[in-house]
Amino acid sequence: MGAHVGDRGDAGFSLVELLVVVVIISLLAAIAVPVFITQRERAYVAQSETSLKNASTAMEAAAIDNDGVYTGITVEDLVRDEGLKYSRSVVIMTIESANEQGYCISVLHRTSGETYYWDSADGRPSTDNCRDEYR
Repeated sequence: MGAHVGDRGDAGFSLVELLVVVVIISLLAAIAVPVFITQRERAYVAQSETSLKNASTAMEAAAIDNDGVYTGITVEDLVRDEGLKYSRSVVIMTIESANEQGYCISVLHRTSGETYYWDSADGRPSTDNCRDEYR
């Protein structure tokens, strides 16, 4: 038998079918986007903490060459003399304070806007400001 004028055949999708597909994609996006954002934030924290750990290792090595004193050591010294590598386009690293007792290093993550600190007395990254600790 021939095709009738009202028969759709395989010509395309109905509006209801398209709406169902849009709803399913929207539900999947609603689940995936928050997970992606959380993972991205965790990556920012991990990158900041890794930069601090590397800077701490370089700072300890630089102090050995400086008679065990941390005073006067700069981030540029750590990069040039101790091989410190960090992504300058991602974090801003600063030696906040340093003396013969210890040091405080900070990194500001350019994307997240969060600042993390490394207090040599604690030996771990933290959000606790240690700027005035070694002045």
